[in-house]
Amino acid sequence: VFMVRETSQMFITGPDVVRAVTGEEITQNGLGGADVHAETSGVAHFAYDDEETCLAEVRYLISMLPSNNRENPPVHASDDPADRRSDVLLDLV
Repeated sequence: VFMVRETSQMFITGPDVVRAVTGEEITQNGLGGADVHAETSGVAHFAYDDEETCLAEVRYLISMLPSNNRENPPVHASDDPADRRSDVLLDLV
């Protein structure tokens, strides 16, 4: 999920209902903005400052996917050896 700060919000009920039920004052961004979902809830995977950057990153992600299920994904050259050992993964997994 890609979200744009100060533009994107996701929530079940809005700030007016929260205020009526709990008395808490909260903004739309504070309740369900991009940073809340990217840093706290985990609903969003990427948060950007503007739509142009967000759309560029969506295009980049899509460029890594095959056009359909019968195609292989695009191949990109890399100077990172495929058999490189990463001991950090031993503690992560």
